Amino acid sequence: MEIEDGVMWVYGVGEDGVQAFTDFGIENLVELIRMYKENPTWLKRWQPERSDQDAAYTGCGPKAS
Repeated sequence: MEIEDGVMWVYGVGEDGVQAFTDFGIENLVELIRMYKENPTWLKRWQPERSDQDAAYTGCGPKAS
């Protein structure tokens, strides 16, 4: 969520801060949760298809035992 969605950072005396929500931000968060419960696949992260380029890097990392 971004500032325009009702999220902000609240800073204290030091440099530490905490994320906070305005009333509008809480409404947006509740709506996001409702949408997720109706269709959990909407918020899944995109994972690229395995390509020939991925195959070129196979075996470059540590070997599994």
